[in-house]
Amino acid sequence: MTAQAPRLDVITENVGENVRRVQARDLGATVVQALFRLVKQSTLHSLDNQAVVRQVEDAAHIINDYGQRTDQNVSLLFAFGSIFVGGSLLKANRQVYEGATELGEILKKYGFSELAIARNVTPQDLFAFVAAMGEAHRSGRSANMEKPSARIRLRAVAESALRRGATVERLDEHQAVIRMYASAIVIMRRFFEQLQKGRYD
Repeated sequence: MTAQAPRLDVITENVGENVRRVQARDLGATVVQALFRLVKQSTLHSLDNQAVVRQVEDAAHIINDYGQRTDQNVSLLFAFGSIFVGGSLLKANRQVYEGATELGEILKKYGFSELAIARNVTPQDLFAFVAAMGEAHRSGRSANMEKPSARIRLRAVAESALRRGATVERLDEHQAVIRMYASAIVIMRRFFEQLQKGRYD
């Protein structure tokens, strides 16, 4: 008698994926805040400063936790005022969002708009990142910053790619209100359709 292959539980897998997506969105703000603090510390202190050491260890722990709970690496993309964490818009309070915006501006200064960090990043990797950022801050040059360690990568994304699908349309106030109202109706209809289908993510 041949052994049957285990059946794929699509419902359980779908629910698990939805839970991971929600957790990624909720944890994204913590990750961004930790990275912003780390980059700021790199511009203010030397590598052996206790504030830098503590921030490196905290950031490594936060990123590792994010990876374990979401089953994905950290990916930050800064595109024309929008900040994406793991492909989703950053969900954060004003203070965290302001820090994230400043982080994006710092990276943009050196020609980068995307930061990718492996979920199993180590403090040594983050020290290498801090060293590269500190050197760039002091010298004003971004040489050798693309890959400060094996688990961290900075990337420049072409402006045309960032603008893809994002058309800017000038609307007067009346048209803008109508467009917003119509969008809200569509969103709510989709929401209720999902509820009727039993999808609660």
